[in-house]
Amino acid sequence: MEHSGESKSAREALDAVYAAFLPSVQQQTGALTTEILHQLDVVTQERRARIVAAEGAVPGILWTVLFWGAAVTISFTYFFGTQNLRARRPS
Repeated sequence: MEHSGESKSAREALDAVYAAFLPSVQQQTGALTTEILHQLDVVTQERRARIVAAEGAVPGILWTVLFWGAAVTISFTYFFGTQNLRARRPS
């Protein structure tokens, strides 16, 4: 995750857990099987969330939009007239 990607060994380990458990699901029913499947689903969802979070919070295109928006906003303020020019210029 440090390099904005998923770990191959972690993916293989999770796949191995599913491979070990899923064949026995067809033979078993009950609350325990349901809870195990629920917990495996939670583990998988949390792993996906960590992978997405490792990629970064703000995409590059959004940074571009933010900087251009800031530039437009700041430049737009110069269109407003004022009687005192010292108030408009930074000192």
